[in-house]
Amino acid sequence: INNTVNRNALTTNTTRRIIGNVARLNLDLFRQVIVELAGRYDGSSTLPRPDQDKIYGRWFPYGSASVGYEFTRTLGLDNNPWLSYGKLRGSIAQVRKDTGPYRVLSPLAQSTYIGGGFRQGFFGSNPELKPELVTAYETGVDLQ
Repeated sequence: INNTVNRNALTTNTTRRIIGNVARLNLDLFRQVIVELAGRYDGSSTLPRPDQDKIYGRWFPYGSASVGYEFTRTLGLDNNPWLSYGKLRGSIAQVRKDTGPYRVLSPLAQSTYIGGGFRQGFFGSNPELKPELVTAYETGVDLQ
């Protein structure tokens, strides 16, 4: 209903910090086998550390690995007119994600209902919150 005289805008300020460390290793073995390893170690201000009784600063690792095998070199098909390049490949990757600010403990929010004041925030508290984890697999064949 738009028949009120005074309307107040709701302003919300949030702070989120994330720190990431990255490592990557590429190996080319015998010009036939390619191995790639990658890892990341993130620290997030939005995830709790219940083992230390802290509601901020959890660190979590994730990474990926892939391997490719160029079989045409092993079989001596480099100069074959029908199949001069063939490669088998596969990979596995994991991605982790933290959450938005103020999800560990429910903050107070300004109440714009009759009477004003404060109320519990929209998101309920979860002191055991963990980072989201997604794992993906991929396989393939490259032929030329």
